[in-house]
Amino acid sequence: MSADNGVYILCTKNEWRVAHAQAIENIDYFPECSLLGDATLVQVFGLSKVFTFKDAACDYAFDLADKIDKEGYLEYGISIIHREWITFPTMSFDEAARILDDYWLGRDFAEVIEGKK
Repeated sequence: MSADNGVYILCTKNEWRVAHAQAIENIDYFPECSLLGDATLVQVFGLSKVFTFKDAACDYAFDLADKIDKEGYLEYGISIIHREWITFPTMSFDEAARILDDYWLGRDFAEVIEGKK
């Protein structure tokens, strides 16, 4: 069985964010800088620790990875996700969750109505 997890360092225009996440490929599901794309980034990195310098972010990521590895399993280790051309979205974590819930619940409902599910 796969843990599908890792410690990810998101590098944006003016900050570094570190998060432990599963299924990180979901951040590329929606177009970059779209409402749903921003909501997905906030869902993964919105509550994460924020750093101004790469070295501090990397130090924290290594400490977090060690902690996770001691308590369980870290499948993909540490990776840097480069998005230097964007500013991290300003929406709140709760707003991002609402946007994504509305999208996915609405989509599921539409598929049921159309007989696709």
